Parts: sequence; C-alpha cells; structure tokens
Amino acid sequence: MESWDTQVVINQNSTFIANGKPIRILLDSLAIPVYVAAFSVLVLISHLVLVSNFSKRLKARLFSSNVEVEDTPNPESSSTSASISAEVREHVARHGGWIFFTYKVARLIGCLILLGLSIYTAAASDDHLGSRGMNVFGKWSKKRKRRRHHKHIFTTHEWLELAMCLTYMYASFLALISVVAKPRYSKLVSKHLHVLLLSTTAVFFYRDLYPLATYTRAPMDLYEGRILWAKIVTLIFTSIVFPVLVPRQYTPVDPKNPMAIPNPEQTASLISLVTYSFLDPTIFLAYRIPHLSHDQLPPLSDYDYAQHLKAKSFPILDLKAGAKKQHLFWRLLRVFRREYIILAVMIVIQAVSSFAAPVGIKELLRYLESRGKDTTIRPWFWIGWLFVGPTVSSIAWQWYIYIATRTLVRAECIITQLIFEHSLRIRVKAETEATSATPEASADSSTLSSPDTASLEDTPSPDGESTGASVSGHQSSLTGSTEVDTLHSRDETLQASSFSVTSGSSKKGKAKESKPSDKEDNADESKSHSSASNLVGKINNLVTTDLANIVESRDFLLVLLYIPLQVIFCIVFLYFVLGWSAFIGMAAMLLLFPIPGYVAKLIQDVQVVRLKTTDARVQTVTETMNVIRMIKLFGWEKKMNERIAEKRDKELVWIWKRQILDLINGNLNFLIPVVTMVATYSTYVRNII
Repeated sequence: MESWDTQVVINQNSTFIANGKPIRILLDSLAIPVYVAAFSVLVLISHLVLVSNFSKRLKARLFSSNVEVEDTPNPESSSTSASISAEVREHVARHGGWIFFTYKVARLIGCLILLGLSIYTAAASDDHLGSRGMNVFGKWSKKRKRRRHHKHIFTTHEWLELAMCLTYMYASFLALISVVAKPRYSKLVSKHLHVLLLSTTAVFFYRDLYPLATYTRAPMDLYEGRILWAKIVTLIFTSIVFPVLVPRQYTPVDPKNPMAIPNPEQTASLISLVTYSFLDPTIFLAYRIPHLSHDQLPPLSDYDYAQHLKAKSFPILDLKAGAKKQHLFWRLLRVFRREYIILAVMIVIQAVSSFAAPVGIKELLRYLESRGKDTTIRPWFWIGWLFVGPTVSSIAWQWYIYIATRTLVRAECIITQLIFEHSLRIRVKAETEATSATPEASADSSTLSSPDTASLEDTPSPDGESTGASVSGHQSSLTGSTEVDTLHSRDETLQASSFSVTSGSSKKGKAKESKPSDKEDNADESKSHSSASNLVGKINNLVTTDLANIVESRDFLLVLLYIPLQVIFCIVFLYFVLGWSAFIGMAAMLLLFPIPGYVAKLIQDVQVVRLKTTDARVQTVTETMNVIRMIKLFGWEKKMNERIAEKRDKELVWIWKRQILDLINGNLNFLIPVVTMVATYSTYVRNII
C-alpha cells in the first residue's frame, strides 16, 4: 500500500511517459502559469493603450467629445527632495509606509529566488534527466554511460522548464515594477502578480502536494529533490502568507479629500478581517475604562459617508435623479450587486464545506472497516479534513454575516435619506402652492403659529365632533374682535413640522360672526388635515417598520441558493450512504413542505393588519402631540388616553398573533428534519433486516 504505481522515464524521443500516454507540452499542467502570464501581458498592454494620451485624443476625435489629456506629469513626481534619503522616504510614504513597502521588497526577493531555482533546474535537467530515470519508488536508477542524441533541440521537460523560467522572469519584472513605479501602476501590476503566483502555487499543489496524500500517485516533480520543496515554500510565502498577514494599503474614496486617520477596517490585513482582530484595540479600551465616548471610537470609513452613499445610489433609486422606473428590489440589487455576488460565493462555499465533516467521517469509517484495502486517500488527510472543512465553513459564514450586516446598515442609510428628501420635496411644493394661491395675504396681517397651536379649529375632539366653534368662541372672547381664517395648502404636508398662516383684520368695536358656509369649509379642511396627519404616520412607518421589513429581507439568497444546494447535496450524499432510503426522506420532506408555506402566508396576512393598526396608532399619537396644549386646555387627557389605549390594544392583539405564528414556524423548522430522519432511517434499517 505504501508504493506508487506511476513510473516516469525518458524514452528515445525524450518525451515523458505517464501511465503509457504521451504528455503534450500544451496540455501539461506546468503550462498553466505560462497561459496566465501571457493573458496578463495582453491585459496590461491593452490597459496601457486605453489609458494613453494617444488613445484619449483618438477617442475625442471619433466621438467629438472634450476629453482631458494629461500632458503634465503627476504633481507628486514633480516634487524634488533635498537628498536621496528624503526621496526614499517620500517614495515609501506613497507606497503605504515601511510595512507595505517591505512586503513588496520581500515579494520581489521571493520572485527572484524562484527565478534562480527555476534556472538551476532547467540547467541541471540535462544531467539529471538525460542520464538517469526514476523508478516507481522515486529513487534514481543507475547512470547511463552516455546520452543518446535526439533530433529535437530541447526535450519536453526542458521546454516546460524554459517556460517556467520565463514565467518567473515576468513575475520578477512585475514585482520590480510594484516597488519602483508610482502607486497607481504599482497597484495595477500587484493584482496581476497575485493572480500569477496563486495560479503557480495551485499547479504545484496539484502536481506535488496532493499526491503525498494518496497511495497511488507520486509527486510529478520529485526528481528536483530539495529544490522542489524550496520552490513550494517560497511560493506559499509569496502568494499566501505575505498577502494574508500584511496590512492593506489605504485607498481613499475621494483622492482629493483623504482621511487623516483611516478606519482600522480599511487597513486591516485579510486574516485580521476574517478574525475581527482589528476590533481588539477598541474592545480592550472599553474594558479598561468605565465609559467609552464616541470620540474614542474609530472614525467612520469614508466609503460609508452619507454623501458618498447618496452619490452612489440615488442615480439608481431616486426617480427625480433620473433612475429607471423599476421595482425597488431590482434597484436595490443594482446598488448592492457587488455585495450580493460576494454573498452568493460565500453561500456556495459554506454549503459545500458543510459536508466536509460528514464526508471525512464516512471515509475514516470506511478505512477502519476495510483496514486500508481499496482506499486511495491516506487517513491523515481525512483527519485534517475534519478540521479544515468546518474552519472554511465558519470563515465563509462569518464573512457572509459581515457583508450582509454592512449592506443592511448602508441600505438603512440610503432609504432613510431617500424618504426624507422626498418628504422635503412634498413640503416645499405645498408651501409654494399655498403662497401662490393667496397673493393678497400681506406680511402685516399674517402671523406664523407654532406646531402646538396650529390649526386648533380643525382638530377633532375625542367625541368625534369638530372643535372649530368652541375654539373660535374661546378665541373671540380673548381677543374681543378677531376673525381667524386659516390658509391650508392643497397638498398633503407634514403638519407637525409646518406652519399655518393666520391672517386677521381687526374691526373697530364689532366682531363678525362665523357663517354656515365657513363651518362647512372648516369641516372640509379638517378632513384634509386628518389626511395630512395620516401622512406623518405613514412617513414614520416608512422609516421604522417598513424600512425594517425591507432590510430584513437581505438574506433572500439563503432561500434561493443555500436551501436548494443543501437539499441537492444532502440527497446525493445520503444516496451514496443509505441507498434508496434517501428518496423516502426526500418524499417526506416534500410532503411537509406546504406547511411552512401556509404558516408564512398566515404571517404575511397578520403582518398586513398589524401595520394598519400601527398606522392608526401613530396617527392618533401624532394628532395628540400636535394639539397637546388644546387637550390640556379642555381637559381631554383621560379621553385621549383611552383613545390611544384602544388603538394600542388592537395593535397588541395582532402583535401577539404574529409572535405565536413565529413560534409555530420555528418549531416546524425543527420538527420537519426530525420527521425526515425518522422516515429515512426506519426504511434503511428495515431494508437491512
């Protein structure tokens, strides 16, 4: 069991033979980094051509547009320093400081080491492979007396090693550019270098590390000896360890207004983001002091500023800003498309890695049952798999929570801004129309009343009757001779935050009595004010309950993506373990599936009624607060309390129903899997018996 059955030898044409089949150069796995490097070269050349001044001038001529061409050098590069050390310090500061610059230098050294090792392997391959072969045990056979002459200049192995030398040379060139070039070019080539090094590491992992965990395969580059392991270690450090541990460089959203002190989240390393260790200083500070003030909290990230979120989202969400008329769901999905792509990837990783532990346990039990017979993977691999799988699943799930929570907060900020801006548009429009409708109202005869005393005559009493006559009589008795005419706007507006214009004309020694037509007009105006007060309740519900309902649906991908993947993987896995009994469990799950759907429908119906009762309660409370002085004046406190309590009691009834249905839904989530397991295992045991 401890031997490898794959033999690598050199034939007369100096072509590798593996399992009796010739390997072509273009299909060899070592050619993958070469393809990645060639694609990177094409992308970089295309990018340089597109951003060049010639391309900009050509685009300006073709499309007849004014395109600014940067003929002047960067102002950062125009500044000269007094000494070489000052220039070095300035260059290092532009690249993010000494830590990040040291990482770039270390990456350059690693690429040069890989280039040197590859050149040595290519130069020594003629002596090692031309005169010796490797048997199935990975040991070198006896040396031949002399090498046969071939019709080809290079062997297949030599072509591949030459290609790897060119790949590492290109990687070293990119690493050098990232060290000496300007920051914008350094960031560009660093991305290409990361992809190239990661692809090379993946190739060597498949060729030389994965076979160590099997009984039937041998490392394909074992002939290199210690040089192979030096290459792999260098690749792991340059492509994985350094990028994961080194802090990220701060990139301001607005280069003209960078943050003086960025948020730790923006400069934390990848491992710090995954483990949330960038929050440790704040947590320890809060532990040491009795109270943590807001000044001691980290500053808000510049990409979370309300101004930036508005500029990014309003062209898609706000119809007044030119957005397309679509459902709010699709517009929000366009705003957060990048976040939801990441969430979808994390869900797939979490769904796949959640089966790592069951698969590992199954393979270990099979190894113990067969005592190592007919197994291809070594047991230590599955033992490590039991740790790696849940770890990857946990990291994916935590990153999903991090991105989803950040999306939730940003969505709340954006929608709140959108609602209030629209509310301000309504108010400005109403005041403008009210002002233009009464040009005769002079500034000398008009007064602005506060929200507490505004429109007292239009407020209904707790008994349901209009209080216009009583308020007019009370006001006439106080002023002697005053005519109160309240001007209302034709549109609905916020009564709590608007002012009503009261114009009056004093009569000498006489007071006019209210006409019946005036009372009818007051009744109509009271209805309009009631709807205006209802608008206040609707706006309050929009920024509270309705907004909460919108952001709570951020996890819709769990229903559309995670649950189908889990069901498919579960059925496939259980079929290989339990056979046809897995389909019995699937049938039981399908039969019980309509029950949660029916409960969800009941929850939706109850939620609709609950929101209506909430609107009514908020409307009543808003009307009460608007006329709180009049309520105190007439002694209506008890009646208003009873009125609000009645609205609240109705709302509590529907809240109680919602909580009961949520409890039933939660119990069904535990009951349905139990019924499915009982149906599956009972049929499986009966089949065995």
